[in-house]
Amino acid sequence: MSASPPKPNFFSNHTVTLNVPLHEAFPILATSAGHERVCRLSKLCTGFELLQRDTVFSGPSGLGDGTRFRTMDPGTAPSPAPEGEGVHEGKTVHRQHFNMTETVPVLFGLMKSDVHLAGTLSWVDIEEGASTGQALYESLSDGVGITVWKLRVLEEVDVEEDGKVKGKGTRVTERIEGWAPALLRAIVERACAKAHRLHMEQFHTLFSKDGDT
Repeated sequence: MSASPPKPNFFSNHTVTLNVPLHEAFPILATSAGHERVCRLSKLCTGFELLQRDTVFSGPSGLGDGTRFRTMDPGTAPSPAPEGEGVHEGKTVHRQHFNMTETVPVLFGLMKSDVHLAGTLSWVDIEEGASTGQALYESLSDGVGITVWKLRVLEEVDVEEDGKVKGKGTRVTERIEGWAPALLRAIVERACAKAHRLHMEQFHTLFSKDGDT
């Protein structure tokens, strides 16, 4: 049985709204179809490799209940529902495992160091006509073992212009809960908040009618 993950000690939240409907945003931002492109939006990302895909099962609360899906055994069956309560309410969770290298400045920017991450993107397929979707990013760095648990929530919203609804867009909200060694926590939290904001502000470039063409 694996040890419980350390309690998070740094956090970040950010939201952006994209001028594309959910059915266009979800495959790019929440599945393996666009995962490499999303990760490479970060200027820190200097290496990326997609690995195997597999499936596990969520509990009734879905991806956002704090579960660490990255370390679940592949194909783990859902827990049976309590007697008399029907079938299990969990859903099939797709996982895309990956390796990523981030090159980060050290010694006040005088040098750079490579940090290797082992990560997993998890998501549940959305049905036609759905108004919300979720994906979960989890990573563990080599060396000091910094962990990141990042929930990405996509919600379809009305996009207005001059007080009138001009179409459907997608509001993307991310919540990061991470852990770093005590001596690095403050530095990591500041760097995370800045990088998180800059990364999400580039999401629009992934969509032709919302970014540069």
